[in-house]
Amino acid sequence: MNFDAVIVGAGPGGLSCAKCLAEQGLRVVILEKKSVIGEKVCAGGITWSGMINRLPEDLIERRFFQQFLKTKYQKVSITAAHPIVATVNRRRLGHFMAESATKKGAEIITEARVDHIDRTAVHFIKGGNGYKASYRYLIGADGSNSAVRRSLGLSNRRFGIGINYYVPQDHTDILWNFNPLTFGCGYSWIFPHRTCMSVGAYSGDRFAGAGQLSQQLAVWLQSIEVQVNNLKPQAEKISYDYQGWHFDRTYLVGDAAGLASPLTGEGIHPAIVSGEAAARSIIKPNHSDNSLNKLIKKHRKHEVMVNLACRSSLAATMLSELSAFLLRNKAMSFKTFEMA
Repeated sequence: MNFDAVIVGAGPGGLSCAKCLAEQGLRVVILEKKSVIGEKVCAGGITWSGMINRLPEDLIERRFFQQFLKTKYQKVSITAAHPIVATVNRRRLGHFMAESATKKGAEIITEARVDHIDRTAVHFIKGGNGYKASYRYLIGADGSNSAVRRSLGLSNRRFGIGINYYVPQDHTDILWNFNPLTFGCGYSWIFPHRTCMSVGAYSGDRFAGAGQLSQQLAVWLQSIEVQVNNLKPQAEKISYDYQGWHFDRTYLVGDAAGLASPLTGEGIHPAIVSGEAAARSIIKPNHSDNSLNKLIKKHRKHEVMVNLACRSSLAATMLSELSAFLLRNKAMSFKTFEMA
């Protein structure tokens, strides 16, 4: 099988890249290891500055003109004339983006597990059989444990951890909870969806393991009387170890490039921006991409913030309380914490 571009991973980054390339007439294939496209540990939040206006109305589950931020000593209400945050179902988003890409001519192969990668082809296993997809360009959109990233010899030392439950009950408000005594330099959340709510926690401190974060989340959920006893949590590492995105004929996008927010773990918007930027670079080499440059600058700012917060519980407390105070008095915009 010979292709102009082989994309490993059918997440938002890989699918957006595939659509852009295919509509320009390139022969594109996406290799996805899972059987179902779209599933991932994610609160499903998108922002006004990022994705809300780019998606069809029927994909948006809930829109929020108000959200709440709680710290150890403060509770702040943030409102706007437009929806600050909306929620989407990751599987439905994945299906929509996959359909958009295939309509333009991209091919998607699911249950395709990468065996190894060389300079000309991706070798993969499907149904117990081995296959080879030759490429002119290779795009790694395969998440924080990226096989394409490893093939480039890049380390992956900086990452956060996210844990999420989908609870089948309704909730009115979006809540961000910052309490360094419980979550260190991370936070917990409630994100209401159409028929359930996402509750979870994220820590940008790589030294906080999934077990410890899970225990902290359980304590918090008990304190707000949310029952998850019979539900299975989802946990995943979220890479923010950005070391570049363009390596000759190979590109890294989204979590594979380490472009998730170090501060919040936000990943949908960075994945799509970098996926589209990789496609534009292939179509028009040496093109300077302002949207990606802006994203990288924001990533660096978030990394500085999380490094400060992770120094100690005192540093995390001071940063969260100062941020809440500035938001309360409108001296800081919530966009500071967004990747868009």
